[in-house]
Formats: sequence, structure tokens, C-alpha cells
Amino acid sequence: MVYQFQFGESLDDKELYNLYNLIKVSDPEYNSIKYEEYYKYRLSYITEDLYNLTFVFLTSLGIRTEDIDKEIRRCKKEFLTFFETYLDNNSEIPEDMVKLFQPTIYSIHKMLKPKVSIVGFAGVGKTTITKLIKAEEIPTQHIPTINVDSSTIKIGNLYYSLWDFAGQMQYSYLWKLMIKGSDAVLIVTDSTLENVEKSKFFIDFIKEETPYAEVAVIANKQDLENASHPKKIEYLFNGIPTYPMVANQSENREKMINIMADVLNINVQASPLIKPLFRRDSLIKEAEIEIKRGNLKLAAEKFEEISKLCSVLGEYKLSKKFIEKSKKVRNVLEATELERKRKEKLIQKKAQSEKRLEEQKRKFEMRKNLERNKKKSSIWDQIKEANAMLTNLLKEREEFSQTSEEKPVSISKKLESIKSAKRNQLKNDMKNIFKDAQIK
Repeated sequence: MVYQFQFGESLDDKELYNLYNLIKVSDPEYNSIKYEEYYKYRLSYITEDLYNLTFVFLTSLGIRTEDIDKEIRRCKKEFLTFFETYLDNNSEIPEDMVKLFQPTIYSIHKMLKPKVSIVGFAGVGKTTITKLIKAEEIPTQHIPTINVDSSTIKIGNLYYSLWDFAGQMQYSYLWKLMIKGSDAVLIVTDSTLENVEKSKFFIDFIKEETPYAEVAVIANKQDLENASHPKKIEYLFNGIPTYPMVANQSENREKMINIMADVLNINVQASPLIKPLFRRDSLIKEAEIEIKRGNLKLAAEKFEEISKLCSVLGEYKLSKKFIEKSKKVRNVLEATELERKRKEKLIQKKAQSEKRLEEQKRKFEMRKNLERNKKKSSIWDQIKEANAMLTNLLKEREEFSQTSEEKPVSISKKLESIKSAKRNQLKNDMKNIFKDAQIK
């Protein structure tokens, strides 16, 4: 085996080996494609004699042979070109080189994408389920689908064709035409017993029109009071796998994608990106919440992680979109941080200015107190000096009166005059002291 890649859980290695032995026995013409039906699969193969290679496609019976013809020839041509050096030297192809060829394989899968049909009567929620799978806005009121709505969806890195059928009986003549070639059919019911009994019609219809399709029942509207239990619905549908669902709740998208993967038997090797897909959707919601909370740094980090996941998923436009969102959020964050620092600096300057003013005021008060104390000290010194002078004068008077008795009247007047002058001076000084004290 030079190269093998499976998109779904189809045949085990033993069965594939047996198929390969059957192919070796046959002898198709050069560059012609041979087709065989095996169980519910179509086996298509073409040989390359130069390198003794056989290119094999195992697909569903619903895929047209003309589409297979085009893609298997493309695969052969690109494989021989890509690995020509290793084939010429008959050497083993390195694992890294094998991985580089995978985009071609995914591209081929896109052209041969499985068809998934959603059937059910009017009003059961088929369009809501379609929009849930496609991550589109979920309708809040019933708008009937006219004829059929088909679209290509991507789950992980795999593509699928999704068909939503009109449920009105006037369009039932289209159902046979539209359901042909389906690889999987989802029967949608609104979980009421009446609708379940009515929807059993689709069991025989699917067996007749697309007998090899995988079938599952979606028991929608499980949040309503009259909804039957999924196990009971599965029993009424003769054991067809039944999945509960409330399709008008966007948080159920992951659950719906898992149902799709389960019904289609998606191989983990083929689509290891289903988990990153769910992780991406979850991160988008988380980032929006962080923005509302004002946690811009955390939101920017989440946008960057979303961008990386989009790159892994091959959604490069979305990757670019989210990296730009991250840059915008970081620009806002940077501007906010600069504004915060500017305000912080202003607050610091104001605090420093107030501190300087307070220091100046304190020093000014200290100087005033020193001057006041100095002035008080000077006045008290003058009072003491005046008292000393009076004391000396009294002593002189006493001495004078003892040594001479002449002109007592004139000496007495002189003393009274000196005492009066000193008294007036003391009164004025005291008034100034009290005045100064009142001002302070």
C-alpha cells in the first residue's frame, strides 16, 4: 500500500485487502476505469502500468460515475507528478510529503461530497436544523420552504451537500427526484405522537428511492410539553437511531454537528478538525463576553487563538478577519493604557504639587511662629529692662533722699515724670502684643 486515506468508517483493513486481491485478478484496459458494486459502496479503479500502481476510490452508490471518472483521473495525474522522484527510485515516500498531498485529496472529496437530505412534513423544524448546521441566524417564526433548498456546508475540513425539502404535500411529487443519490437522510419530526405516526411514511419512501443511504431520526422540539421521549420515538420508527434536539437554540449546533458526524461515520483521521471547529465557535462566544465585560486583553488573546484555529481549518479569510479584530482590540487596549498612564501621571503631578504647597505652607508657618516668638521675647526683654530701670531709679531716689534734703519737690516731679513715661511705653507695648496675638 503506497497511499491510503479514508473519509469515513467504511471497510476494515481485511476487507480492503480482499478487495485489492479482486482488483489484481481483473485486467482492465490501459487508462480505463472499472466500476464494481460492493455491498453499499461503488468500487472504482484505474491502473498505471509503468509503476505497477492501482488507484482505487470507494464511494457511495449515490455519486455519479462521470464525477468519479473525472476525479480519479485527476488523482492519478497529480499523484504521479507529485511523487515522481520517489516512484522512479522505488523509494518510500516520507510522511511529510504524504501530508503535503492531502490538500489534493480534500479537494477531490469536495467534488465528490456526500449528499445529506433533510425530510419531514411542514413545520417540524427542517429549515431551523439546516440553519443550525450552517451556523446561520435561526428563524423565530415558521417560514415554509418552497420546493427545495440546497447548499454546501463544511464540517471540519470536509464538505457536504445539504438538501432541505419542502414539507407541504403539494410538493411531494419532487421528493423522489430530490432524494435520489443521498448518502444520508435525516427524518425530522416535531416529537408529537401524531407527527411521528405520520412521518413513518418516510421509512418505506427512503428504502425505495435511496436504499443504501444512512438514516436517522431527529426528534425536534423536545422542549415542548407534548414531546414524546426519544426512546419511544425510536421504537415507533422500528429502531432507526433517534436523536433528541431543540433546533431553535444555537448552543445545540455542536450537538447537531456530532449527529451529522455519527450518521455519516466521519473518520477522525479524515476530519480531526471537528473539535477545533467547536473550539473556535466556543471561543467566538467567549471573546464577545470578554469585550462586554471590558476585558480587552483577554478578548484579543481569544481572537488570536480563533485566527489560528481558522488557519488550521483552512478558513484563511476568517483567519485574517479575526487577526484584524485582535489588532483593533489591542489598539483600543493600547490607547486605553496610554490614557490611563496619562491620567495617572496627572494625578501624581497633582499630588506632588499639593505636597509642595503643603511643605511651603508648613515652612511659612514655622517662620511666622519663629518671628512671633522672637518678637514676644524682645518685648518681654524690654519690660524686664524697664523694671530694672525703675528699680535703679527707686534706689537712686532713696540714696538721694538720704544724702540730701534739698529740692524734694522737684526731684519728686522728675521721678513721677520718668515713671509715667515708662508706664505709657509699657502700655503701648502690651497693646501691640495683644493686637498681634489677635491677628495671629
